[in-house]
Amino acid sequence: MIVDKEKFFEIQSKMDFISYDQALGYHDLYGNREIVYFVDNINEPNLCVWAVINRKFKFLSILKITGESFSKQVTHKIYSKFYKHIIEESEQHDIITIVNNNKYSIDFEMGIRLAGFIRPIAFFDSPLSIVMDFNKENIRSRNWRRNVEVAKKNNLDFKYITNPTQDDIVVFVKMCNELSERKGLGSYINEENISNMLLDENYYLFFVYIDDLPLAGRIVYVHREHSYDVYAANSNKAIENRGTTYFMMESIFEFLKSLGVNYFDFGRIGIGHSDGVASFKLYSGGEVINYNSSWEYSNNIFLSSLVSIVRSIRSKRY
Repeated sequence: MIVDKEKFFEIQSKMDFISYDQALGYHDLYGNREIVYFVDNINEPNLCVWAVINRKFKFLSILKITGESFSKQVTHKIYSKFYKHIIEESEQHDIITIVNNNKYSIDFEMGIRLAGFIRPIAFFDSPLSIVMDFNKENIRSRNWRRNVEVAKKNNLDFKYITNPTQDDIVVFVKMCNELSERKGLGSYINEENISNMLLDENYYLFFVYIDDLPLAGRIVYVHREHSYDVYAANSNKAIENRGTTYFMMESIFEFLKSLGVNYFDFGRIGIGHSDGVASFKLYSGGEVINYNSSWEYSNNIFLSSLVSIVRSIRSKRY
């Protein structure tokens, strides 16, 4: 069923798992965009998602769901019933797309298929990631350990920014956009969006400094025993200081463990597209996992195929 924003986040707070892209801080990145709020049951909720309405080409309406919040009691039958209701309540939209960055679940796939969703013609997001389980040894590669030692000799300073100032946000955005430009990613963030995100206490901002000069930053989402790498920001200066990113991640792991966090998701590995970043994450010793990834529903096969073709021209496929 559809509820309002206030009721949705009241219900979501009862969930055992809330993905980073369904939390309030991520929601507020969308500003005044049209958003719809779905819950499976008001009194005994097991599932809830909010979805963004994207209007394309003046005639096309796409409902996009990223992530999910759920209870430990969720089953494939609950998934199926919930997503069937979303289809029924979204007849005005031409296509419903799902990008689910939660660890692969057989119950999720069974439920989503029974509801009527299928895999899209093409994937535009990597379905792979690396998760650190802090209860395991996670043996680092020799390259990782060597870079951490080099960074320590450079007297780098790691800090968790408890109350980010506007200056902190300006610095983070600048470094993040430098990284995007250097790697040719074509995606940029702005100060207003990051300010809104950091109002949510589940998003943590970290910096690494050398002689009080910020070299790199990270925004990490934390919810109970789970954490997720949301934004990376490495300045051009960080390249000159070997091991900066390795030192930052090792420091973040120790910080998260001190909070009682058990899992850290690196947030995708783009093997075949960005092998350098994938190798860096693999050096951590974490486990390679599959996400639930991308799904789609549409009564118009022609329209759905056309959107996939257009996206294939504009974006890289996996």
